[in-house]
Amino acid sequence: MSFSSSISRLAKPLASRKVRVALATVIAAYAAEYGLGVSEQVVFTILGVGAALILGIAHEDNGLNSSLHAPIVNALRNRLERAESAADVTANVEQLRKDA
Repeated sequence: MSFSSSISRLAKPLASRKVRVALATVIAAYAAEYGLGVSEQVVFTILGVGAALILGIAHEDNGLNSSLHAPIVNALRNRLERAESAADVTANVEQLRKDA
């Protein structure tokens, strides 16, 4: 195994947004705990926000890949692209709710 293939194999997980958020969360928590001298509450807040971001990304990925929701998402996207104002967006969302 060559050096470049080893590096690319180690870096491949960094393509995932969830992995990057997890890594940033852990680094920020360690920095807050050992380098910045902040309270335990701040460390838990950092970890909580990181966990919420990871769960949000997972939820988003599931929603985009769900064949059940694809027609609804595509219809909403098409209507939002045609909307010219916030009132149009609200009307489009209400119409989609009635159609569902």
